[in-house]
Amino acid sequence: MAALGDLIGPFELVERVAASHGTSLFRAVRPDGSRPPCEVAIRVADDPDNTEATQQIQTEHAVLSLFNDEHIPKIYGHYIGQAAIAMRWCDGVVLADAIQAQRENF
Repeated sequence: MAALGDLIGPFELVERVAASHGTSLFRAVRPDGSRPPCEVAIRVADDPDNTEATQQIQTEHAVLSLFNDEHIPKIYGHYIGQAAIAMRWCDGVVLADAIQAQRENF
């Protein structure tokens, strides 16, 4: 299982943001800050031997790679051996919170 301080590709995991269906989402930074992106979101399988979670990561990579839209996270890396993908980090409201707020307004 990935933990804070672990390296995924060139990125260091600094904050666990969420967990779901055998994967975890982390905020990560490039420790040397040598080139952009310096901050990313990384989804990683909690157990790299879990075929279902690993397939979920591969599918997410395949789907996100098809798009070139500023509203869809850009993929910065696919780390097959670590069962992880790095994508654009977006500060702001969590999607679940936005959905809940919309439901409460109706």
